[in-house]
Amino acid sequence: MISVVICSRDLQAYDLVSQNLRRTVGNTPLEIIRIDNSESKMGICEAYNLGIERAKGSVIIFQHEDVFHLELNWGPKLLAKFETYPKLGVLGVAGTQVLMHNPPLWSWAGRPWLFGKVVHELDAGERFFMTVFSPESGDREVVAVDGCMFAVRRKALDSVRFDAKTFPDFHFYDLDICMQLREHWSIMVSTDFLIKHRSAGSFSEEWKAQARQFQAKWVAHLPATVGGMLPPQNRGTDFYNVDLKGKVPQMTLI
Repeated sequence: MISVVICSRDLQAYDLVSQNLRRTVGNTPLEIIRIDNSESKMGICEAYNLGIERAKGSVIIFQHEDVFHLELNWGPKLLAKFETYPKLGVLGVAGTQVLMHNPPLWSWAGRPWLFGKVVHELDAGERFFMTVFSPESGDREVVAVDGCMFAVRRKALDSVRFDAKTFPDFHFYDLDICMQLREHWSIMVSTDFLIKHRSAGSFSEEWKAQARQFQAKWVAHLPATVGGMLPPQNRGTDFYNVDLKGKVPQMTLI
């Protein structure tokens, strides 16, 4: 079984994403766990920890309320990844092989250290494009994944939880859980799961404050790289966007 945990602020948005999950998962048992945060009384770490306690699946997906799967039958493929890679702890759709101390922004390193592809639909559908973190396809080991949607092996969470004390808001939960798990489990990105995200990241003062918390917590472990590679001295090539507006169907499977 796959469990999907969603920190939900809007019941209508949750209903729509739930329809998409059930429509696209394929022949795999699925449970969807809504953590009601409509009154914004908790941060995302606390919400996700509540979801872990309720989840029954061998794989748990942590997904934003505005993320939609664009392809059918992703459920069997997801379970197969965790069977193929016995040490796989976290699987995401975008991530990096290099995470610096300053700035602690996963996409900062640039290509060739980034991997993955994510479709974005912004401004009520006026902007529709694919963000290409790397043109290659397949599976790749990384040190951290983007938090819009990622899957975690349930066993990897037996003694680990999201750090709600250090990160009480809605930032760095994704990088922190990867840093916690990477000592004993591998972190990977696969391009076999194409999603659409209806919002983009923001770098507010709250983000900056949480960034300082992340830097302080992991100062002895940053920069983090795959396989002990030396961190780059300079940034690589920026990721890029491919305009999809009017070129492919702009629809949501529900």
